[in-house]
Amino acid sequence: MATAASRFPQIQAEQVVMVANHPAVDAAGHAEYDVALADARARAAFGAAPVWAPISSVVRESLAQDAESIVLRAEDWPNIFGRLPAAGPARSPGDGVPVIGRHSRPQREKWPDTREDLLAAYPDADDVRVEILGGAEIPQTILGELPARWNVLPFGEEEPSEFLRRVDFWVFMHHPSWREAFGRAAMEALAAGCVVVLPPYLETVYGDAALYATPHEVRGIVQECWDSPEMFRRQAQAGRDYVARYGPQAHLRRLTELGVVTP
Repeated sequence: MATAASRFPQIQAEQVVMVANHPAVDAAGHAEYDVALADARARAAFGAAPVWAPISSVVRESLAQDAESIVLRAEDWPNIFGRLPAAGPARSPGDGVPVIGRHSRPQREKWPDTREDLLAAYPDADDVRVEILGGAEIPQTILGELPARWNVLPFGEEEPSEFLRRVDFWVFMHHPSWREAFGRAAMEALAAGCVVVLPPYLETVYGDAALYATPHEVRGIVQECWDSPEMFRRQAQAGRDYVARYGPQAHLRRLTELGVVTP
């Protein structure tokens, strides 16, 4: 809306919902977009005050400094998914070595920014395997060379559903200035039955569906969960239960609340 409001001259709206799918401010305090400008242009374009609908608590928090000047929806507007990977074969925690994996786009902010954090979260060790889908140019630049025990596939080389079948722990650690708004890749991992490990700030989004750690806490959490089949299976099931809330019916309910007639 801040850059393309003039493209909507033929649209008339009784209600306007501004779905905010990215934090307005990053972890370093830098603005990602101008909330006030987007709000003003929406009002000018449609003649109605937009109701801001953040897709997660992370985005909602980033809008806090503008909360008094915009209309903020009481509930978040999370992404919904028409199809997610089905759970793979039953895992056998404690049998062999745990497999840590991640899949993401090859962007700088999607990776930790230091050698120490990278190797803490994604070890080059005999007692763990690391699977990466999406390329590893960023960590290669930081480390000088890729660890011998990492198995790396380029972005798009394999479908996430196939990749996730051989992953036990889906671990997503990233650059300290980045804030993940919601995370489709994390949802795919949860749906596939992986135990998901995320930075602590995402607990407000995923709750009991995931485990939370700093990069240097990852190994301990992985080992603890791997040594307890009951804990592993309970956590994997919590993730699948969480994903089940985000099917198309969730979006139809939101539209119904706005007075839209849905099937």
